[in-house]
Amino acid sequence: MLLSLIPINVRLIFALSMLSNIPAATTGNSEQIVKYAKPKIQQALASAPSVDSVQLSGWQLVWGPAVIAKPGSKQVDKELVASNAMSIFKNGNTYVIGIQATNSNSTYDWLVEDGNVRATVPWNVLSPATKAPATAVVSKGTSIGLNTLLDSLQDDSSHLSAVQYLQGQKLNQQSGAQVIVTGHSLGGALSPSLALYLKDNPAAWNAGNTAVYCLSTAGPTPGNGDFATYYNAQLQNNTQRIWNDLDVVPRAWVQSLLTQVQSNVLAKGGLYSAAGASIVGDSVYCSPYKKGAYCGSLATFNPLGTPLDVDALIEGAKKWSGDKYMHICGNGLSFHGVQNGPYIDVIVGAKGYPKGIGLFMQQMAQQHVIVYNFYFNIMPIHEYVRTMVEKDPKSVVNRNFNNKQSEDASAITSFPELLGRMSQYAWAW
Repeated sequence: MLLSLIPINVRLIFALSMLSNIPAATTGNSEQIVKYAKPKIQQALASAPSVDSVQLSGWQLVWGPAVIAKPGSKQVDKELVASNAMSIFKNGNTYVIGIQATNSNSTYDWLVEDGNVRATVPWNVLSPATKAPATAVVSKGTSIGLNTLLDSLQDDSSHLSAVQYLQGQKLNQQSGAQVIVTGHSLGGALSPSLALYLKDNPAAWNAGNTAVYCLSTAGPTPGNGDFATYYNAQLQNNTQRIWNDLDVVPRAWVQSLLTQVQSNVLAKGGLYSAAGASIVGDSVYCSPYKKGAYCGSLATFNPLGTPLDVDALIEGAKKWSGDKYMHICGNGLSFHGVQNGPYIDVIVGAKGYPKGIGLFMQQMAQQHVIVYNFYFNIMPIHEYVRTMVEKDPKSVVNRNFNNKQSEDASAITSFPELLGRMSQYAWAW
């Protein structure tokens, strides 16, 4: 089913999506971040291990990474960080556009792009040639992010935008050309938005008969029901939206899905409160991909209630966002991540679990980041890139910013901040 929607191995597309996040691993102005990230992406393409049919060699970085840098969070003492980044990879006449996820050290990402959902912008304002009704709207944050991708990000060498680069490829003269837009988290909301923009405006990039596809993972909702209806009419058959049903982020901003995270819902204690046992990589978790090292391993599913502080933050988010948001592609393809699997027991458990909201944030972080690498069975690639980043003295990880667990989690004042601070825990793995 997956391969019928996207003609390229979706595991490979996800691996390229992960490479587009390398700019988030350092600080500096856009030029400095590109100088750091570009050779690492190229090294990963050339040297990362192959996993089954997932082989990055043969792919080239042909545009980017393009970066815009804004002041980061207090974790990096207000240094500049990559608030948005995007890369284009090419193999033959297939182009993959990878959009960076939420940068864990960018409060701009948390508040301006992820959480800016109270106000909306009509899609026909963002996409000039669209046939969408005026009632089809996206969040203000999505509109800001899309405009940044279209207008502010330029390749450091050619100084071309992504659309200008595609235009220069004269895809209308290529037979069987295809463009696949992908991203995780924030990128999971922006990737369908950019894919739809390209679908709506073929003349802007000499598209001709070029097919447009989208792989969106762990993404919150870009827009409202009318936007989702229009998107589905244009691209649902070419889109795979994949999400872990134990991941809080892709439950935003649909009220019924957010409610399930809260206490006194589901098994009374919230999303992680069910008792019992779980198989790491059971038939849902592993299928349809080849089983990895953890598939079939028994892991305790430790009940974890939703803290009351988190309940309140989610309740505030529901009131802030209202009931207008709807996911594209219906329910998409959800899988059931594994709670407290061996990987978090070994890596985090060895350090000692934090208490209360801190433990909840650890679980959120696991379900939002590393579980997807297991699901897509690309952990060797993930570990290769992680090691490459950790060894670099210019990386945020190497500079010992793994102190997120010691911060006062009770100081979190909004749901977007909860998600942003949660993503900081990913560095601690």
